[in-house]
Amino acid sequence: MESAISDHTIRKIAVRQAILLYGENEHSPEFATIHPVDIQAGGQTPVIRAGRPLDKRGLAELATTLFTANRTKPGLLPPNVLSVGNDHLVWWSPPATRPIFFRGSGRDTSKQFNIGERNGITFHPGLIFAVKDAKWYVLAVKGAERPTADTLLYVAPYFNVWENAVICAGNVPLPKAAVTEKIAAWEKAFFESNFTHTNVTRLVQYKGGGHRFWADMLDGKFEAFPEKVLLPFSFQDAARKKGVERTASVGDLIHIIEGPME
Repeated sequence: MESAISDHTIRKIAVRQAILLYGENEHSPEFATIHPVDIQAGGQTPVIRAGRPLDKRGLAELATTLFTANRTKPGLLPPNVLSVGNDHLVWWSPPATRPIFFRGSGRDTSKQFNIGERNGITFHPGLIFAVKDAKWYVLAVKGAERPTADTLLYVAPYFNVWENAVICAGNVPLPKAAVTEKIAAWEKAFFESNFTHTNVTRLVQYKGGGHRFWADMLDGKFEAFPEKVLLPFSFQDAARKKGVERTASVGDLIHIIEGPME
């Protein structure tokens, strides 16, 4: 058995530790131990020595080390990337004119108008997208400058987005990875999907509600995206439950996205 390999950086690496999994069958491990490995002279089979129990914290630390060591695409980050890690990506999409597609169903709360099937090119606000694990988020920001940690967040004025800013992707094909090289693909999946229904009580601050707002946008009523219609966004955290509600910031979002999985 050959115990040493060379990677693309021409560093010679070798087996150093081994993890053994114990359980009633191979598909249901219940216990793990980690062991030092002795490399024998002359290329003989490595010898696994006595080990120690490996708990959840030890496994998490090991996984973090491995992910960090195996980043294969170093280099400068695009200026629109706000945070990137092993399991997440957060980026800013500047205000722009973009296509939008509707296949409206239902109506805004207490409203009678339905946008129906419409599409066209119109103005869009600055947006913050985030991908973490299996969840995909979108929020709005005001202005055309790159956001900072103090930049305030607003409800993204789009159908198919839940109150917590999670996008309801439905059957839209999504990119396989949350990496900077896939940002254009993630945005394409969002903007070229059919927006069908509002998932929140209030989407925008606009007479007639979200359906009427986007109909007026497509009719060319505005010369730019009217940021005054954007509603402040607040995370449903402990502070909010206590009756203390404030507009969340980009820093708040990144703190949550970068945090440990629930």
